[in-house]
Amino acid sequence: MQPPVRLREVEENKVISKVLSFDINRCIACRACEAACGREHSGISHIFVTAINDKYSIPLSCLQCGKSPCVDVCPTKALEKTSHGAVIFHKIRCIGCRLCIIVCPFGVIQIDKENNILKCDTCIHRLKNGKDPACVLTCPTKALVYEKVGKTMSKKRKKRALKTMHSKTRKN
Repeated sequence: MQPPVRLREVEENKVISKVLSFDINRCIACRACEAACGREHSGISHIFVTAINDKYSIPLSCLQCGKSPCVDVCPTKALEKTSHGAVIFHKIRCIGCRLCIIVCPFGVIQIDKENNILKCDTCIHRLKNGKDPACVLTCPTKALVYEKVGKTMSKKRKKRALKTMHSKTRKN
């Protein structure tokens, strides 16, 4: 089991604000990300691969929302957002009220068999040591990437612009 990461340690390390990004066309539903996450978190994965249909699967994990409703609603401050964007869970503070699960806009916060919440922490203990999240390193098709927020948004804007340029225009 990994030692707990203190918020102060994360702040002092000056982790650059990054996000997990996912390419649905690259995912082969191998669940390597789940296995890697489980290895990093005492055998319990905090990412869950879900089949959307016969063709597509998607790994679901905490998106580390800019305005994190789970952090705002927690009465005991068991969820805490660093200035770099990671939402960290403090198990010792959690009273099990499940308000975070109710307000999560993406429904990705889960409960384990001991009634503790499970949510992605972007492998904060790895980030502290200059490493990427385990799921990203394990993904054989690079469907999961961990990159600077600006880079991700720039890629999405470019993709949207290309799609718009190549779409059929309507005749009036």
